[in-house]
Amino acid sequence: MSNTNIAEQAAAPVISENPSVVQRWERDFSQTKTDGIVYDYIIVGSGSAGAVLANRLSEDNNKQVLLIEAGGADTNDIIHMPAACGNCQRGDIDWQYKTTPQVHSHFNCINQQGNWPRGKVLGGCSSINYMQYVRGDPHDYDNWGLPEWSFKKMLPYFKKLERADINSIPENDKFRNHDENKGMMDVTLLEDSNEINQLFIESCEKNGFHQTKDYNAEESLNGCVTLSQVSTKHGKRWSTASGYLLSAIKRDNLHVLINAHTCRVLVDEQKQTKGVVIKRASSLDKEEVIQGKEVILSAGTVGSPQILLLSGIGPRDELEKLEIPVIVDLPGVVIKRASSLDKEEVIQGKEVILSAGTVGSPQILLLSGIGPRDELEKLEIPVIVGLPGVGKNLQDHIMTVLIYTTNISTLSTRDLTAENLQRWAVEGKGRLTSCVVEAEAWHQIDGTDKNQVPDIQVHFCPLTVDANLLQNFNFKPEVYEQYIGPHLSGEHQSTIAYLPTLLHSKSKGEITLASRDPLAHPNINPKYLEDKEDVRKLIEACKLAEKVCQTEPLKNVVHSLAKEMNGNVTTENGDQFWESYIRKYTITVYHPVGTCKMGKEDDEMTVVTSDTKVKGVKGLRVIDASIIPINVSGNTNIPTIAIAERAADLIKNNH
Repeated sequence: MSNTNIAEQAAAPVISENPSVVQRWERDFSQTKTDGIVYDYIIVGSGSAGAVLANRLSEDNNKQVLLIEAGGADTNDIIHMPAACGNCQRGDIDWQYKTTPQVHSHFNCINQQGNWPRGKVLGGCSSINYMQYVRGDPHDYDNWGLPEWSFKKMLPYFKKLERADINSIPENDKFRNHDENKGMMDVTLLEDSNEINQLFIESCEKNGFHQTKDYNAEESLNGCVTLSQVSTKHGKRWSTASGYLLSAIKRDNLHVLINAHTCRVLVDEQKQTKGVVIKRASSLDKEEVIQGKEVILSAGTVGSPQILLLSGIGPRDELEKLEIPVIVDLPGVVIKRASSLDKEEVIQGKEVILSAGTVGSPQILLLSGIGPRDELEKLEIPVIVGLPGVGKNLQDHIMTVLIYTTNISTLSTRDLTAENLQRWAVEGKGRLTSCVVEAEAWHQIDGTDKNQVPDIQVHFCPLTVDANLLQNFNFKPEVYEQYIGPHLSGEHQSTIAYLPTLLHSKSKGEITLASRDPLAHPNINPKYLEDKEDVRKLIEACKLAEKVCQTEPLKNVVHSLAKEMNGNVTTENGDQFWESYIRKYTITVYHPVGTCKMGKEDDEMTVVTSDTKVKGVKGLRVIDASIIPINVSGNTNIPTIAIAERAADLIKNNH
């Protein structure tokens, strides 16, 4: 969908006046005071893990808990409209990371770089993602080789975190929770599903897939095809901010600090954590009114007349020329507070928990002197603990973007009508409740062994792509202008996006510091498609995608744009064609993990042990997707929430 158009139209009064969005928080977070407090727990990051921990650890009234978020409150309207989820990228609620230029992939991306959106807002990535509710394959957790994190150990926490919709998710006491009085994260099936989804499912079934009623209650995901389960409630996004923070914010022992950038963790000579160093974000873009009975200008020969003129006090002709309303009397003055990003502030805590994500957590560790010794010494950062695994083992899910035109109407900016906006805002129904990805499938490339995890996840999106959406992927402008746009005419004015996704890449990357500046983005090098086995599996996945789309009933309504998008290249065979295509159009599907790997004590690449404690440091934990040692076979949001739920119990039982 067009990001620009959604942003403009989603700001309509019908949405912005919704009190459940605009006035959802009962606190003014900017007034949070931390002076003189030694917190029992300082949690860095309010995303899929941090919000969970803030809720669970503050359940003990005797514990003082501080949650620090670099972004702001989640009152941006586009967060809550599912169909606008693509519009959450590349704005102020996104960290706007980019990868380093890739050697083996991203050939049709600007500078061969990939965009890496990560949530910079309350709720983190759960506030900007595509809301897919996927646990992964049960075998994923057993494959970690950590008995405390087996699927048997994790299942109670998957059930604990959820409230499954009784009307759309089949009852299954072994695998699911339907009790409305338990659980924090709502999960449901999309009510207004596009008709093309069923055609996709039927064509998949003719190619060996089986339709499942509940993929989150399967012993194996291999061969499943299904409609998507999503994290929404009454047609609105249901993030961890909604699920966990809203109910906890009333507690006096939970403090929340927003717009505060965590620079490093303070560790003393005995390797004991003492707190964190933060920088509060600038508020120079925010005007603030201070009332007064009398105003005295002492701003100097230049400043005083300038302020008077800007206030509408001065020669009428000069003011009117600049379209400044002429005013005589002024009871107050508007100011902009200066930036404080150059000022460091220490917050004391007995225990620090990093939940800053796969990028943020290793970056903070490295800036704190915890990481590979040679990298730290190169930047003249004093080494506190030499841990070679920090920032390494970077794994991600990558998708090849396949576009098909269709004569069935799919989600697009055409749906942003006043009627649809009104229906979504008032009833929580209609096309704008779509989370874009409406159907899913999983399969193995080299077999159907149900004891093995799948290689590929398919995201099926009834979505009409446009130039603005492709900017999210950092594709060159000509991808749309030359290869896609000209084909959207006549009866085929809509598209679908068929996204075969590689779940377990052999290529592994790293995150390293670009400088000692805590505000500078780190170097993110996923090394996509470095291993040829990854390319081979994606080739087979693309060939299967074409086969599915050439199978009735789907073949009757879709047409592939692969040849056009590949520049009509001449190749000797199909594999060469697809390798060329894959290296141009394979990008992140937003599921990076592993940079603070959880593992056994004797593994030199282990960063945190099974209790989530950082090796060699007392009072420091990492709890987020970065500790996942081997990526899961699905979207990472729900697994990360479950990890945080389990970790909260581990912490409570340790005190």
